[in-house]
Amino acid sequence: MQKQSNRVGPGYTSQFAQPPVGARGAGNVGTKYFVNAQSSAYHEAGHAVVAWYHNIGLEMITLGTAEDEMGRTRHVDPLQGVDTAWGPTVADRIRMEQFVGVCLAGPLAQRNFSLVGFRRAHAEDDWQQAVDLLSYFVVNHEELEAYFRLLEIQTRNLLDLDFIWKSITNLATVLQECQTLSGAEANRIIQETMT
Repeated sequence: MQKQSNRVGPGYTSQFAQPPVGARGAGNVGTKYFVNAQSSAYHEAGHAVVAWYHNIGLEMITLGTAEDEMGRTRHVDPLQGVDTAWGPTVADRIRMEQFVGVCLAGPLAQRNFSLVGFRRAHAEDDWQQAVDLLSYFVVNHEELEAYFRLLEIQTRNLLDLDFIWKSITNLATVLQECQTLSGAEANRIIQETMT
C-alpha cells in the first residue's frame, strides 16, 4: 500500500486550519512558542509517558526556550525496519498505532493541563506526523479521518488513567526544574510514580 500524497489532516481540524474541538483560546496563533514553560513541560511529558507506556525507548526530553521555540522528546524509532511498500504486518500496524499515540499525547496533555494555554500551532507538527504515519496504513481520506479520531480517543482515555496523568504531572514538574532529562532519568521518574 502506498502512502497517500495529500497531506490533509482530519476533517474536524479543517486541514489543521481550525483548532481541535473544545480548544478554547486556540484561535490566537501565529507562533509556535508555548505560553509558558509549564505548558511546554506538560506537552513533552505527555509524549514521554506514552512512549514509556508503549515500551518505546526514551533518549532525551528538553523543555522549549524562546531561542529553541519548542521542547523535544526524542525516542527510538518504533517503525525502524518496517517496509510499507511490501505491505505492513499486523505487528507493524500495532507499533504505528502506538507511535501515533505518542504523537497525539503531547497536545492532549497540554490541553488537559490548560485549555487557555493551548494553541493550534503547538500541535500541528505532531498532528502532521500522526497523519503521515496513518497514511501508510489507509486507502482513503474517510478511513484516515476515522482512524485518526479513534486513536485520538484512545490516547485521551489513556491520559485519563490516574497513574498516567500522575506520571505526566511528576515528569512535567521535574522537567521545569531541570530543562533537560536523559531517557534514563525520565524513565526513573515515571517508574517512581508507579510504585
